[in-house]
Amino acid sequence: MNKKQLTESIMAGVRRAFRENKSLNEGFSLWKEQNVPKLDHEMLKSNILKISEILGNFLNDKYISVVNVVYHS
Repeated sequence: MNKKQLTESIMAGVRRAFRENKSLNEGFSLWKEQNVPKLDHEMLKSNILKISEILGNFLNDKYISVVNVVYHS
């Protein structure tokens, strides 16, 4: 979802909330659930295993000496 689509989606939610005489927070959970990208955990797990195998080979062959991995959710 690009920035323009996200803005339009948020504004549609705001208009709906005012039209239905609700506070903005009442519909936010549903909007977030429908619009937040879902993470495919199985694909992530598969890709991490592939990357770790490659990096392990590089470490064993002394092409690299340190690997730092940071995951932000």
